[in-house]
Amino acid sequence: MPDTVGKVSRAAKSLCMWVRAMDTYARVAKTVEPKKAKLKEATAQLAESQEMLKGKQNELKKVQPQSAPAPTCRPL
Repeated sequence: MPDTVGKVSRAAKSLCMWVRAMDTYARVAKTVEPKKAKLKEATAQLAESQEMLKGKQNELKKVQPQSAPAPTCRPL
C-alpha cells in the first residue's frame, strides 16, 4: 500500500507508513496489556507464596533440632 501511495507523493507514503505502524502498535498493545496484568498478578502471588514458604522453613528449622533421632547403639 505505501508503495502505491508513494508513486503519487513521498510525503503521503511516509504518512501512510506511519499510520500503518501505529495501527500495528495498537493491535499489539491490546494483546499485550492483559498479559502484563496477568504477569503482575502472578508475580504478586509468587512473592506471597515465597514469603509463606520462608516462614514455614523457619518453623521447620525450629522444630528439627528437637526431633533429632535418638543415637543408636552399635552391637559389640
